[in-house]
Amino acid sequence: LQYTPYRIRKWNFHPCESGYKIVSMGDDGKWDLSEHIETDHFEVKAAPLRHGVPSLGFVFQKPGRKLVVLGDTCDSSAVESISKDCDVLVHEATFTKPEAETARRSMHSTAEMAGNFAKKIGAKTLLLTHFSSRWLKDNQQETFDGVRPSLEDPVSGLTLRNVQKINPYHGMTVILNEAKEAFGSESLYAASRNLEIEL
Repeated sequence: LQYTPYRIRKWNFHPCESGYKIVSMGDDGKWDLSEHIETDHFEVKAAPLRHGVPSLGFVFQKPGRKLVVLGDTCDSSAVESISKDCDVLVHEATFTKPEAETARRSMHSTAEMAGNFAKKIGAKTLLLTHFSSRWLKDNQQETFDGVRPSLEDPVSGLTLRNVQKINPYHGMTVILNEAKEAFGSESLYAASRNLEIEL
């Protein structure tokens, strides 16, 4: 699948990429990739996201479970209709509310935007990603205080492993609080290494 914001374009592929398929976008502006992925376990849909370079949002679904994973974006609305009532939404939170104009200019999201989208689609759990390095305390990405070996989320019924609700990153409290306020739920997490979520 080669995507540009306005159309699918044929590219000159390297010989090692010769197994590609051009998948046409449906009338609804989305791709149904299920028939192009060899699995009987789930279906996959994708939609273009608004960003400076091509970026997609993916919805992985099987009976009783739905996972939504968004790439970089300043506007998640293209995947709204196929993301409703998901178990987990993975959404970037590069900026904070005071940096909203910077987020729009760089075509990224604030934590508040991620929380608002999660609330709008009825996500059960929000997983925030794509943090600016300015939020890392002395670049100590591996400092994990209070890591819990596992946690059963009462809302979604998901088992979360290696989860930490109080994030070790300097300044991440601001990101988490902004997203939490907009989302209106305690069921949100900041992505970290070794985080596992069972669907």
